[in-house]
Amino acid sequence: MRKFAFIRIAYILSFFLITGLFSSAECSAADNPEPQGNSSEVMLSKPIMLRYFCALPPDTAGVISDLSEVEVYKELEKRTNMKISFIHPPADVQLQKFMVMMAAGDLPDLVELPWSRYPGILARAVEAGAVLKLDSLIEKNAPNLNGILQENNDIRRQVTADDGSIYQFPSLNRAENRVGYGPVIRGDLLKKLGLAVPETIDEWEKVLELFRNYKVCKTPLSFDMTALNSSRSFMGAFGIAMDFCLDDGRVVYGPIEKSYKDFLTTFNRW
Repeated sequence: MRKFAFIRIAYILSFFLITGLFSSAECSAADNPEPQGNSSEVMLSKPIMLRYFCALPPDTAGVISDLSEVEVYKELEKRTNMKISFIHPPADVQLQKFMVMMAAGDLPDLVELPWSRYPGILARAVEAGAVLKLDSLIEKNAPNLNGILQENNDIRRQVTADDGSIYQFPSLNRAENRVGYGPVIRGDLLKKLGLAVPETIDEWEKVLELFRNYKVCKTPLSFDMTALNSSRSFMGAFGIAMDFCLDDGRVVYGPIEKSYKDFLTTFNRW
């Protein structure tokens, strides 16, 4: 059974990481010379097929049946000469499917699982020779990450499993500004109408009305309502959060506060 490290990776970046991990294992240096120009793009002279085990993201239901249908994967395959064969187990039985494959010694090249949901699964996978502990590999081959882990015990504790070992290459964001999402507005339209960037709810409403009335765009406001992330960006203006939050030192639950009705009324009007 091939040993490898299971890494939870973003879908778009996975191709580039896979290239670095597996190109030397599947092809010789003569077959695949060093890339020229941008080192993040590697075109292999001979095609490689990798199997990727992961459940389909919930928001793709009814849209696609396989991640290979996604345009970004098609384009990355053209740029890398690397083909991904996806194995999509139903989310509610993905652990059982993984255990069967591990017991049969037929594991794919990449496995994505919500490991934290399954206590003890990593220890069993290590015993079966399917998962590697990365501590020594990080010390030897990842000096930047190793330096951060040595200098910052808080980060090291967060990426270390209960048994004291590290099983993942973490994604670290140590910047002071950790905003991950928020409203985006067209600066060219603001300039066209001589408007400043809106900061208050009243200013946003005025800008949206002008966008609509002057017909500078077809849809003045749009959201991805599946996760409510877009509307959450405005919720703070009403002094609440979608979940529990502090209000003058008092713990409150946003959706039952009076201001939540004000928020809903405003967004229903918008």
